[in-house]
Amino acid sequence: MCLPCTSNSNFIGVVCTDIKLKDLVEDTTYLQQGEDTYSFIIDGTGRTLIHPLLPDPRDSNANEYDVDDIDNFETGGNVKEVIESMKLGLAGSKEINTTVAQVRGKLLMEGDKRTRMRAIYQWQQIKETNFSLCIVFPKYSVNRILQDLPPSHTAFLYHRWDIASWPGEKCKQFARYATTESSVVKLTPEAFVDPTVYLDTVETKSSVKKMIDFISGDRSTNPGLKIAALNSVLATEKIDSIWKKNQRKTHFILWRFLATEVGVVRIYPGVKLQQSYDHKLREWYRRTIAHCNINVISAPYNDHWGAGKVISISRTIHIKRKGDHSHGENVEAVIAGDISVFYFHQLILKMFSVCNDRRYVCMVIDNSGFLVMHPSFVESKGLYFEDRSFHITHLEGTIARSLIKENIMFKQPCLSVESQKEQMTYRVVLTFFNLNGLDKMNSEGYELRPIRNTNLFFILKIKKNIKDDQCCSAKNSEKSPNVVRCTSAPCDCLCYRQVNYNECENKYNATEKHIPCSAALPVLTTNPIKEDYLITNLPSCFDSDCSCKDNELDCYNISGCSWCSVSMSGDLLENPFCDSQETCPVQVCHSKNCEQKCDAFDDLGKSKSSTAVIIVVCILLILLSSLILFLICLRRYKQQKLNKKHNEAYLDPAMDNYQEVVRYNGNRAQIYDGHQEQKAQVGRRLPGHPPVENETDGVIYTVSNSVVPDTGIS
Repeated sequence: MCLPCTSNSNFIGVVCTDIKLKDLVEDTTYLQQGEDTYSFIIDGTGRTLIHPLLPDPRDSNANEYDVDDIDNFETGGNVKEVIESMKLGLAGSKEINTTVAQVRGKLLMEGDKRTRMRAIYQWQQIKETNFSLCIVFPKYSVNRILQDLPPSHTAFLYHRWDIASWPGEKCKQFARYATTESSVVKLTPEAFVDPTVYLDTVETKSSVKKMIDFISGDRSTNPGLKIAALNSVLATEKIDSIWKKNQRKTHFILWRFLATEVGVVRIYPGVKLQQSYDHKLREWYRRTIAHCNINVISAPYNDHWGAGKVISISRTIHIKRKGDHSHGENVEAVIAGDISVFYFHQLILKMFSVCNDRRYVCMVIDNSGFLVMHPSFVESKGLYFEDRSFHITHLEGTIARSLIKENIMFKQPCLSVESQKEQMTYRVVLTFFNLNGLDKMNSEGYELRPIRNTNLFFILKIKKNIKDDQCCSAKNSEKSPNVVRCTSAPCDCLCYRQVNYNECENKYNATEKHIPCSAALPVLTTNPIKEDYLITNLPSCFDSDCSCKDNELDCYNISGCSWCSVSMSGDLLENPFCDSQETCPVQVCHSKNCEQKCDAFDDLGKSKSSTAVIIVVCILLILLSSLILFLICLRRYKQQKLNKKHNEAYLDPAMDNYQEVVRYNGNRAQIYDGHQEQKAQVGRRLPGHPPVENETDGVIYTVSNSVVPDTGIS
């Protein structure tokens, strides 16, 4: 930034200073009143200093860009009137129909989402500069601040174990030093009144104690935290009891997350995070925001915390408020969990029994065309170790061509500011004529079905002896889409098209034909957290007991377990077994003794003499019980015979109450009461009867004043 210098009205030079752009525009960077709210700054000539379609100022990997004319970014409705007013240094407000772009995860892979909305533009000149600031927000925006909540009576656990000591025993969750006492809380820069001060200040024991005291109830000194963030911490603390209570039932969940729009993130098991960590800059969070109100499942990726190849499952959380006209689209938080790719594969086999038939191949794709599950992902010599995502055009060319031909999969272009290229990503969308999917089994050997309330599609394919062809060659599939040029073929790789740019006029030729891309998520400069020396002798966070699981689904149902089916030499094991992930990564046994090591089996083999003693004792107890039972029956017989002498008309009393036994047959329930047989549809309320306990075999139940449960998988 520069200013002219004068002496006695004579120009003598210029004084300048360099400042970081991220510091200059920090207030607009962290301006958030909803996911559709944004701001931009231009100068008097229309050059753009900051805009959500430009590379994020915090991005350490961002390239220089030449495109900066605001007309390339603001192209909606009557926005030209707003721009001209800003160039003149005026102020104003105007309603405009505009389009907002949201990145759908990884920009080059998944592209962005476009949302039309009625927006309000408010602009004003920045004092003593030639810059003007404009803030854009939805007409029906909602104040998302939660009501003030009372102080917490639960211990607040901050993520910095090295500063704020954690209570209880510590444990190892894969490659992380962790705690299961409760979730830990990380506050992102957005949770603070001055985000830059938070990022530039090293946390100390004293500063962390002030923050913990403030959140725990001492309101005398606010360490710079927004009240909205404080209320968010208090409002989400009850998730701890739910996570801990359900942990035994959901051992297959590796990590749990709850992240709010006001800068609060909870993680269980609790681990330490970098100070610059911001969930809003993570692909899983942005992908979920772009898919409101459905379960969002990611393509497999390598977990940097040591859990191997994982899949994220996430969903948005909304709070409906009085006067909210947004139809529930205002997101308050995102809840997410990670599962093993092997567990997901077993889940697919269980849900779709046809996948166990060797004549067929089952796979799952997302609505960007990326494979979420493919048989090669779980093969010991397959694609598991590839640290990248695989598109259907890479591995299943025949199906990809067919989907493109049926207009179910199509290319979605957008114009990248950094590269001056039109990037191509894919979308998979069912049309009005095939909302239930596509059946090409007879003609092309496959069918596609949507998985309800998710971003996924299930594909069943007839297995062929010949290798399937590819739309995208193996060589190009390994490259980034911004270096693969598109061809004229309808089925192509993720690729780009070159766009002509007029450097003299600082504009693209034929701008109206190009839609600008959303900016890629920034890569922040971080220092890795080293904890290897801490976890060497620590126990696992959860008692997995892997060795006693006798089938593949039960094995992967436990966090940290792996099914050993292949030896180090590549031969299939005659008796596959379950063991820890360290012993058997990617289903390959790394132990010298590749056999099941369940203690129950070992104890059985070591206790032959004990077993003999137990058998003798059991026989004696049975004989003694039989003798006692005989004596009791004899006494009752004599008593009844005596009573019969006094009253020949005596009748045994009938039972006033009786149990109803419900047997499940398909999707109907048959009720057996000992006197009559009734049939009830699943979900129908049964007649009243005395409370009794349920059987535990999952087939026969005795019920009481309850609704017959629906046992189907949705």
